[in-house]
Amino acid sequence: MKKKLLILILILCIALGGVGYAYYITRDNMSNKELFMYYLTRKEETNEKVEKIKQYNKKKIESSYKTKGKVELNVSGEEDDESIQMLNNSKITFEGKINPTEKMIEQEITAVLGMGINVPFNYKQDKDYFGVQTNLLTPKYIAIRNDNLKELAKRFDADSEEFPDKINFENNIDYEKINDFAEKYKRIIYENLPAENAFTKSKDGNKTTLSVSMTNKEIATSLKTILEELKNDEFIINILKNSNVNVNEYYDSINGIIEELNNLADENGKAEVKLYIENKKLVGLDILFYDENDIVVKIVTEIKDNNINLKMNLADGAYLDFNYEVKYDEKDLSMNFYLKIADDEIDYKIKGNAEYKNIFELDNVEEKYTLELSGKMEQIENIVINFSNLVTFDDNIEIEKISENNSYIINDMTDEQLQNFIMLIYQKFLTMK
Repeated sequence: MKKKLLILILILCIALGGVGYAYYITRDNMSNKELFMYYLTRKEETNEKVEKIKQYNKKKIESSYKTKGKVELNVSGEEDDESIQMLNNSKITFEGKINPTEKMIEQEITAVLGMGINVPFNYKQDKDYFGVQTNLLTPKYIAIRNDNLKELAKRFDADSEEFPDKINFENNIDYEKINDFAEKYKRIIYENLPAENAFTKSKDGNKTTLSVSMTNKEIATSLKTILEELKNDEFIINILKNSNVNVNEYYDSINGIIEELNNLADENGKAEVKLYIENKKLVGLDILFYDENDIVVKIVTEIKDNNINLKMNLADGAYLDFNYEVKYDEKDLSMNFYLKIADDEIDYKIKGNAEYKNIFELDNVEEKYTLELSGKMEQIENIVINFSNLVTFDDNIEIEKISENNSYIINDMTDEQLQNFIMLIYQKFLTMK
């Protein structure tokens, strides 16, 4: 229970710290409670170097560009496992063109798997049409129109109950609505914090400490109020529906947490949150959970320049260590993170790196991403994924549309045509062996 509650509180803190604007216009004459909320939700100015990533990503949404890259996978574990042998040292190479404003994509892809398996194919998107093609099966694309998918699933004898009629691939971010959402919940959280006498302020040289203490009952009451708002928030519900997420599952999840919060309210204990301020900036955040007088959960967060480090320790010996850092020079920028989770039964480590070479020119950018996961995961012990992609912007890109001349469009086939087509593809597969 305390782990779930802790995760929820952390999510709220991170969300509030990462979006929106300052909750208060000025710090003059603020009460301790107001100062606490101000620094918890304050949005610090972003380094101009880091801002380049936003400019670059915006350009990729608004401009056409060429791509050339690869994805490499390395897997280690039990030596006699055929799946590991198949995946280890496998890679996917790709080269193509993307026109984001017209929703057009064309990529030549080759999947190179272990044990000598090599599969070349082409991928194409034309607005709501998605197709793949390989000469191993057919000279034309096999395409599906993203429409009336429930009916299409039925024709393949699949359970169509969970299928949406159309999958939404749009990623339209309304920053104004996001800011409105953040401001709304900052107000709700502030209104549900304890009274002023629960907050204290102390100074030690240049460092100021702001603290608040809450009983389990106060924590449960505050979080339940916030969750009830989130449960029926139109902004959240619309995002879930547009992302093809089952809204009823979201309701059930919220109700489950509220039920656990009801149990928490009956338990003895409290939580203490401390904010450390130096030179008018948040430099640290501690969260302590007490069971009577014993600390059962301790979180210590340090924030310095372009580095954030968070450590969480539980009374049962479990712990979490997280570090995030941004580095840059005159040409390149990189972001790194490290996460370790361990207790008596598990010991997982996750490392991640995102590197942008030539990012400050906003063209001919080489993207490199690395993700490494290690720990005992049944037969697998270590997974490393490397992704690289050279992005070159070009306004003269042309991509052929999907049509009956170059594609078999599954949606438009009669039942007889579809059955014959499936049989033809199946026979092709047999000849490939």
